[in-house]
Amino acid sequence: MNTTITSLHQCLEEEVKAMASLAELLEKEQAALVDGKVEDLSKVTVNKVRVITDISELEKIRARQLMTLGFKADKEGMQAWLKQVPAESDTGRCWTKLLEITSKANENNRTNGILINKHMNYTQSALKILQQNDPVAGSLYGPSGHTTINKTSGRGFAAR
Repeated sequence: MNTTITSLHQCLEEEVKAMASLAELLEKEQAALVDGKVEDLSKVTVNKVRVITDISELEKIRARQLMTLGFKADKEGMQAWLKQVPAESDTGRCWTKLLEITSKANENNRTNGILINKHMNYTQSALKILQQNDPVAGSLYGPSGHTTINKTSGRGFAAR
């Protein structure tokens, strides 16, 4: 077996592990969103960034290896390469597993996006309710976070 092919298989195995980690993190993110545990979200986000960076690097390695083998550096190139190896190869099973886990991660990510939008809509609705009885509340703070009400307007008065 060609060493590039072995490396391609190893790369796919690493991609499967990384994508499984991402899918797991997305499930943790979903649980935190459902339970309203904001503090857990920051931990998940840091780990997601790390795993996504790893996945991106592994995808680049796979693409270079496919090009070295004379195939396009994309999904179609991988499918074409797999047609040349036995149908029940470990690499073929690894690729199928990667696609399945990626699909699961995409669905989790889509669901999390819906949950995040619901939380944002709820928060915006709550703010509108709080501000509706106070006409100045909507303009209390500017983009910098400082108050925008002019406290020096008016002459004031002196007590005698």
